[in-house]
Amino acid sequence: MDFQAIVRDQLGLMVSWIEGGNQVTVTRDSAGRPLLARAAGSRSKPYAAEFRYDQSGRFLGVRGEFVSVMFPLLLEEAARGGGGDVTATTGPGGGIEFPGVAPLTAAVRNAVQYIVSQADIEARPPRLWPVDAVPYRLFCQVNGTAFGHGDSNRTLVTVDTVTRAATTGHEFPSGHAILDIYAGFGCALVVLLKTADNTHSLYRTTDGQTVELVHDLGRDPNGDLTHRTYVRLLTRGLERGRINGQPALVFATYTGAEQVPGTIDDAIYIAQSLDGGRTWQRVNTWN
Repeated sequence: MDFQAIVRDQLGLMVSWIEGGNQVTVTRDSAGRPLLARAAGSRSKPYAAEFRYDQSGRFLGVRGEFVSVMFPLLLEEAARGGGGDVTATTGPGGGIEFPGVAPLTAAVRNAVQYIVSQADIEARPPRLWPVDAVPYRLFCQVNGTAFGHGDSNRTLVTVDTVTRAATTGHEFPSGHAILDIYAGFGCALVVLLKTADNTHSLYRTTDGQTVELVHDLGRDPNGDLTHRTYVRLLTRGLERGRINGQPALVFATYTGAEQVPGTIDDAIYIAQSLDGGRTWQRVNTWN
């Protein structure tokens, strides 16, 4: 990757540059150690990582999230105690290895409670060190609470995004599976599969403990009210936004090869909710 508009400090260390369309800045102390790294661009969310040290100056770890090919070098500078010449050797696989990786790994391992083992961390290159981890599959967060499930994909789990405290929530009946969870306005919307007949439904929850069925995907709006099979949402198939200035939720359904093209079973539709996901109205249908 090419770097542009590189600015260096009096020690010759990079303090700002443009990388992949992002403006990257690094704040350093008088010894050249990185204190804060930021990356922001017009087409991506901003990232920021704080490099943390104890009173003696020993590197403890990183808090936050930062995306840059220079991140391993910044970690090396933090562990080494400042700038200066960087030495490297060629590893057995032909890659570049920086000295001091093992002590740096240990410092990060001691500062953050990972669910993976220390041997697992040490076996990874720095770019693959997890920033944070919890033993759950999390889909979204709403007002500081992340929603997901654990080993059982029919039991909701909520995780406090600050303390990482987890709470086991509502358990759906046997024969059901949580496929996805979307962030609403003050709520989360759970896509649930009934495996016996491949029907999908949408449930609303505010706390993960209680749920409310708010929509059956593919349920006919009139006629025999049949709940059509294989009607589902794709990844990012439900989004938040505004319609005429009013908070709105919108989703679009999808059907697969299991249905006969042109039949009512193959019909797909767009629906909207203007009351926080409690009720849904179809706005367009076609096949």
